[in-house]
Amino acid sequence: MLDNLNVLAIDDDLNYLRSLKTALSGQYNVLTATGLASAQEVLNTSAVHAILLDLDLGTETGTSLLRVLNENPSRAPVIVISGHLNIANAVELLNLQIFGFLEKPARLADILSILEKCRKQRIQSEVLREPQFTLHISKRLVEYNDEQLTLTQTQTDIVCLFLNKKGLPIQREELIKSIWGDRHVSRNALDTHLLNIKNKLPPFRDGLKLIHGLGYCYEG
Repeated sequence: MLDNLNVLAIDDDLNYLRSLKTALSGQYNVLTATGLASAQEVLNTSAVHAILLDLDLGTETGTSLLRVLNENPSRAPVIVISGHLNIANAVELLNLQIFGFLEKPARLADILSILEKCRKQRIQSEVLREPQFTLHISKRLVEYNDEQLTLTQTQTDIVCLFLNKKGLPIQREELIKSIWGDRHVSRNALDTHLLNIKNKLPPFRDGLKLIHGLGYCYEG
């Protein structure tokens, strides 16, 4: 399998999922889900590097699921496969930051081609570099002062969010929703994680500024 790339296929058609898994199994590790609940279960238990998403999921829609996926700032690239694409929903999907879309039934060669692009992007985007430290996202490792520091997944998501929005103010509520979605967390959960990150990584501490009455801004 190519670089052990895990592909999550989300479709309410079980026969299609079985066929897709068989077709891709020689090159990718294919995980499957039929809706939001089963997709979240997979994402909570497995590292996913690309997502193939059908727009029509019966009682659910692919766009609503995509909005939930977007609550994770470090989510895998999403490729939409649908038989009902038009200009209007194509524009909506692009605004939701999908990686690409294919018309259903998609040719195997086209699926393999776009997954290869995901693999190449993964290699290029696995590392975020700052002047004083380097973050290896999937490994949750930070290189700093010739040492390797291990972050939790939540700490990694928080650092990724700030690095990707460097120089931009982030409201506290936006930050909490991006990291935890609609899950209930205690009021001091964010403060505890930020404190732990600052203690581990002084350059992050020095670059993170508190904006009173608004939130935070990472200036680097």
